[in-house]
Amino acid sequence: MFYAQKTFLSETCVALLDNQKRPIIYYWTRQEDVNLGDEYVCKITQKMPFIHGYFAQIDHNRNLFVESKKSLEIGQFMRVVITKEQRLDKVPQAKVLSAPSTHETGLVKKGNLLQSINDSTFTEQVAWNESFDEDVSESLNSLVFLECGARIIFEQTHAFYSIDVDSANCTTDILTLNQLAAIRIGQEIVKRNLSGNIIIDFMGHKDRQYMAQLKQLLANELQKDPTPYRIFGATSMGNMEIRRDRTRMSLSGASRTLPAVC
Repeated sequence: MFYAQKTFLSETCVALLDNQKRPIIYYWTRQEDVNLGDEYVCKITQKMPFIHGYFAQIDHNRNLFVESKKSLEIGQFMRVVITKEQRLDKVPQAKVLSAPSTHETGLVKKGNLLQSINDSTFTEQVAWNESFDEDVSESLNSLVFLECGARIIFEQTHAFYSIDVDSANCTTDILTLNQLAAIRIGQEIVKRNLSGNIIIDFMGHKDRQYMAQLKQLLANELQKDPTPYRIFGATSMGNMEIRRDRTRMSLSGASRTLPAVC
């Protein structure tokens, strides 16, 4: 499978593509950001009670959370690797590699974006297509419009992503609308790299057999990306629940300066 990338100064936008060279997902990185696979020397500053972890400092104004079942001392220096990127006000997470050879905090080794994706199928690079620029812009919009006239609304909270299917000016029946929406929502979750808890509110009455169809349509799209996920099915209120592992920042979280890159 294919990938393309576009770099401007210290910023890089990477698109992973399917066999028809259509974008599956976008990743955005900067040299100055704390990215997946980066290695740092950090200084342990605080033990978190009741959980196996510590807060640590990597420079004068940036911190991360270190997962460790071993006992660490406040003030101790450790070499760590980033396992989860920052999300909203949640700091990056890391795991311990070894004791460092220096007692100065900071970046030791920058991770390789494609290697950290951990999927060897994306091996052949192709030229960046200008249509990807527009596609990235659309993927940052909270509204997605379907050809049938309906729209999908994406909203982020601190606890979860909310996705609402709105019939708006829909010209088709509710069953067809929800099926179209399920396919597009699955594509957008992957493309935008949404992770954590995701709640989807489809239109109309939702019995078990009906929701099972929508669940399969979602799964068909989510499995195109290697990120682990689980679809729990309908809640007691009829909403669909998804849990998708968080490793990289979402597209909207990483793209603070869209015009400069894409």
